[in-house]
Amino acid sequence: MRASAPGSIPPPKSGVAETLERKVSSTSSWAAGGVRPARGGRAAATVLAAVLAAGLVAALVGALTGCATTTYKPFETRGDAIFDGKGGTRSVEDGMDIWEWGDPPRRYRVLGLIDDERPGGAVQMARLRSDMVKKAREVGGQALIQVRNQSRVVGSQTTGNTSAAAYAGPATAMGATTTKPLRENSAQFIVIRYLD
Repeated sequence: MRASAPGSIPPPKSGVAETLERKVSSTSSWAAGGVRPARGGRAAATVLAAVLAAGLVAALVGALTGCATTTYKPFETRGDAIFDGKGGTRSVEDGMDIWEWGDPPRRYRVLGLIDDERPGGAVQMARLRSDMVKKAREVGGQALIQVRNQSRVVGSQTTGNTSAAAYAGPATAMGATTTKPLRENSAQFIVIRYLD
């Protein structure tokens, strides 16, 4: 605001400008630890608003990408869906065989197919196999054959932190940001039951 000459009357403010100035002043007072700075309060309020907006965006991205969808589709055929396996490599998760390459060296019946889409973060991926085993058991499966398990980058997420201080002079702000890729994982498993 321009300084007025002694004895002169400052120009009138519109109601909107006065309301905004009051909000900025109260926000900057809070950002400075409860003490309203003489100058620079608007800069601190601007920094605070930017930090809050970045947090809101990060929360929305997390909400949109935080869900896994796991669907089971039963295998339908005119025959008996019995196969003679040739062999492959397997691992065991929660007591259930997961054939990662090839199939079991024995006879088995195909019950259905599990499709899974989830964020490719460490926490979500750590639960992938146990989630597949749980779903297979729900439908009567004894083992799984992995058909596909791939991850792709679908975007990036930037997070940051900022601190601002305003005392008797202009506000100063410092901050840092980090960007990490957002991944999405797509997996497919055949649910089987051993016959011998």
